[in-house]
Amino acid sequence: MAGSRAGAAPAEHVISVLPSGQVFADGLLNMAQLGDWLRQQARRSHQPTLLVRASVGVPVEQITEITSLAQAAGFVRVVVGAEDRSVDSAKSAK
Repeated sequence: MAGSRAGAAPAEHVISVLPSGQVFADGLLNMAQLGDWLRQQARRSHQPTLLVRASVGVPVEQITEITSLAQAAGFVRVVVGAEDRSVDSAKSAK
């Protein structure tokens, strides 16, 4: 697949985080619900991997908190993907 890395593991679980602090997994979750959701999901996989899709403007502190929750829940890998501001700028310039 173009743009993929050799040996990269697919993320089995994905959440989206907005600058407003909203977190979406199986619907909108607060941080306590997210912790519960992460524990449930981690139990379902041998080597659970989480992809955190963070919108532009999400505070690093929130990403750090989510990463800590995921690791405490049993995720062995947490990958953070952030939107590229230059992509948004290029789209609005057209």
